[in-house]
Amino acid sequence: FSRYCRTNIILKHMKSIKNKWKEINYLKSIEKELQAIANKQPVIEDSDLSGIVIGPLSTIDILKKNYLYQSTLVRVNLSYSNIAGSISESNLLEVNFEKSNLNRCTMFKSNIKHSNFSMAKIIASLDDAIFENCNFKDAKIMGGTYGYEYGGRRTTFCNCDFTNAVFKNVEFRASKFIHCNFTNTKFIKCDLRGMKIEGEINLNPSQFESMELPDALKSV
Repeated sequence: FSRYCRTNIILKHMKSIKNKWKEINYLKSIEKELQAIANKQPVIEDSDLSGIVIGPLSTIDILKKNYLYQSTLVRVNLSYSNIAGSISESNLLEVNFEKSNLNRCTMFKSNIKHSNFSMAKIIASLDDAIFENCNFKDAKIMGGTYGYEYGGRRTTFCNCDFTNAVFKNVEFRASKFIHCNFTNTKFIKCDLRGMKIEGEINLNPSQFESMELPDALKSV
């Protein structure tokens, strides 16, 4: 099965996900969810919102200025989404962010459990957020143009999988990584001062580029 065929299938899938947001019947089917977002502090469960665009780029008025601040999301599909604005002080359980673009958003003090960020592009501020049992395989956790604008302070990752993930131009100062998998993870030009690693430390100096090694690794 050729790479060309796989790419074609993926592109068609992405197109179908985005196109459904132009269909009246689909929009009617999620009226409850859209209204919950408009009413603030949304509680949404068991919903397919894949391909959603939240923020100024959205073509839907409700989603241009209303965000997911103080939301409760349970088993919500947000794959292939583009989300700006705030997801802070939220509780997320089994949320699918696969191939999503967290586009300069905040997740301050949020609790995220059993969620999937595989192949996502994450440009976000994650101060005091807690991630438990989350999948970050092949994710790109990126910073902005001007120094360490994104990342997190006092962020906690517990039992998270960062296989093939890339951290670039972000800070995770005074953050904890507890029993995480760092197979083939890359850290490039990051600020990891005060970073703590608990459990098995499956990291080596070759995984860090153009930056100072974190103290947690120096002591190994």
